[in-house]
Amino acid sequence: MRLDIPFNLLAIVLKSKTLVKILRYVLIEYDKRGGDSKHYVTTLENLRKSLGYKNKSTVSRGLAALYNLGICRVSTNKKGIDIYFPLSETSRI
Repeated sequence: MRLDIPFNLLAIVLKSKTLVKILRYVLIEYDKRGGDSKHYVTTLENLRKSLGYKNKSTVSRGLAALYNLGICRVSTNKKGIDIYFPLSETSRI
């Protein structure tokens, strides 16, 4: 999978340890599942435990920041959190 992330947004993400940690984990898990689907489904509690944070609010704010930057789209449902990546645009990271 290749994502289109402009340099200025990539610089913002790299300045924040939380954003780097969340994006890295989600991309690795997405790749482990084959990357065939357009989204990655998990729960906020699962993300919190996997990343080692004490509060779900930290993970929630990080996901919201990635969404606001336009890197991914996040939606919630009964099963958990769906994280969608824009697969139509390709570039190098």
